[in-house]
Amino acid sequence: MALPSENRRWAGLVAVTAAVILFTVFGVFYIDQPVLTAVHALPGTFRVYTGIVSQLGRAEPYLIPALVLFLFFQFVRRNQRYANQALFFMAALTVAGVANWVCKFGLGRYRPGEWFEHGLYGFKFLGAKAAYWSMPSGHTNTVAAAVAALWLLFPRYRVAYIVLLLAVAVDRVLCQAHYPTDVVAGAYLGMVSAVFVHAGFRRRGCEL
Repeated sequence: MALPSENRRWAGLVAVTAAVILFTVFGVFYIDQPVLTAVHALPGTFRVYTGIVSQLGRAEPYLIPALVLFLFFQFVRRNQRYANQALFFMAALTVAGVANWVCKFGLGRYRPGEWFEHGLYGFKFLGAKAAYWSMPSGHTNTVAAAVAALWLLFPRYRVAYIVLLLAVAVDRVLCQAHYPTDVVAGAYLGMVSAVFVHAGFRRRGCEL
């Protein structure tokens, strides 16, 4: 039987999910195009420098150190708690990444470039090309999963986590790789994936 605190957490998750869905539907019709139109009108010299922050949304800078730490604490220093933390971190990013690619392929949303160059806006569904993989944002998804995992492990640094997530999410829109609703969907999927993986680890009795 679920405890009252668990029930509140699940109720909160349902509420957040509903809010994200409503915002996404509303945003696709009324927010995304006006925002990208404004971004597209920015000076070219400004757009050249955007995208740099997006490199923080790549999975490798997070997964490789986590793997090294896991191997070190599992086989060298032998600290099971630290090894579990590193494993949880990797699992959170992996689950988020897989979920993100499934959604990208299934939704097949046209990227902003397709709208500006070919007038294509909306969803193709089952999109097999990168031009149709706008939603959810993969970079934002990766950072959100990393941030959520670290927040669950080390909540003391939550302000830094929020700044990192916002920086990457905004940058993905400024470099015109995604619409605002894409980054919101990516952030939601990444954070929820980390929460579910964390619950799975705790359910198995893993010390984190």
